[in-house]
Amino acid sequence: MKKQAVSGKSARSARAGLRRLPAWWRQTGEPVVLTGLALPAFSIPLLLLLDLLTHGQAVRLMLGLIWLAGGLLLLRLPGLLRQERRRLAVIATVGSVAVAFTFFISPRLTMTTLAEPASQEGEPEQSALPPPQADAELTFKAPPRISRQVFSDLLHTGTGGTGRSPAAPYADELYEIIVSYELDPAVALAFFAQESQFCTTGICRSHDMKSWGGQRASFDPQRSAGIVRGRYGNFVSFRTWQDSVRDWCELILSRYIGRGLDTVEKAIPVYAPAWDNNVPSIYINNVRLRVAVWQGRAPGPPLADGTPRYDDLETGLVMESFEATGQEYFAEWAFHKYVVEEARAGRPVGSPLDESRTIIANGRRYAVQTFTLDTLYTPLADIESETDWSDVRRLSELIRAEELPADEPPPEELAPEASAPEAPAQSQSVQPTTPPLQVQQSP
Repeated sequence: MKKQAVSGKSARSARAGLRRLPAWWRQTGEPVVLTGLALPAFSIPLLLLLDLLTHGQAVRLMLGLIWLAGGLLLLRLPGLLRQERRRLAVIATVGSVAVAFTFFISPRLTMTTLAEPASQEGEPEQSALPPPQADAELTFKAPPRISRQVFSDLLHTGTGGTGRSPAAPYADELYEIIVSYELDPAVALAFFAQESQFCTTGICRSHDMKSWGGQRASFDPQRSAGIVRGRYGNFVSFRTWQDSVRDWCELILSRYIGRGLDTVEKAIPVYAPAWDNNVPSIYINNVRLRVAVWQGRAPGPPLADGTPRYDDLETGLVMESFEATGQEYFAEWAFHKYVVEEARAGRPVGSPLDESRTIIANGRRYAVQTFTLDTLYTPLADIESETDWSDVRRLSELIRAEELPADEPPPEELAPEASAPEAPAQSQSVQPTTPPLQVQQSP
């Protein structure tokens, strides 16, 4: 009897504790958990400003916090749904959210996905290439549009006069890796050229990043060799060129082809979005142009209807002026930005005559690019990634500064002394004894 009494008392105590648990949760537990969710939510904007989070990571973190907050709401649902009217309202809300996610939110989340790569090895040699043709849209998955030899030659000779690619010694193996994923080596190589000129320019070269596609994060974290901070945010570096190409291939297959973005025209607005300092239409046309030239055919119409399309008229005209001289326009490059800004201010620089290159003068390194009306240059920092690319200068201004004598006063100070000292007001039309050409002695 005593045992039964003790067990009954324990059961009553347990039930009493369970009855007190909801009150404790509402008064103490739930506020603490909500505070823990609110802290990272309010920290997201600051982390974005400090470049500690990418836009994609911020979106995923916010969705996770929303999901956890929704989980807390579920604990309150049984009490809220005792009335039939409330149950109907919840059903309508869930249905509306499902429709909104299907038709609106899901496509936008796809657009914020960052590019990441991957790939495997091995592939039998392709002896016959498909005949060159101008595709309406350029697909990632296709029989090789260029041969192994062309692929290797391009990496060894470089693009735009920038020199041999550091990936050149592994050209044959990289070609096999790309083809083993059933991707076209020409398209893959065109992305490599667009991102870093075959890793012969920018932080890819200065930090030996071994980055094929300019990714901000690796598809397989084990392939990452670390993060490099650049002017436009953080980028991932890789241990080997083989890992980098595999990572890019797997990214394209999973994040793009697997989601229906199976052509260059569909994928690039997501891979290189406008909000990340890119001009997608220029990127697309550059990839198409390179693939066509490497195949030995005319590029054909940039888009399916036979007419080049641009985001705006100014971008289109600038790009056409660059292409007319055989050069490529990169809206985010310092020299190219400066050309547009100077043209807007009425101080044109003209079209480029050559690619930018590095020179050494008086023991200092400079980036230089020649245009039809002037030459632009920027002093390079000892660590190139620390260069102030907003400091773009003109050769014409350098020459004018050198021609002006250091001790000669400006022309406006000379003019009063050179004029006739006591010329009457009526004789203003008379020729002065000293012609005003002296004003032209200084620039």
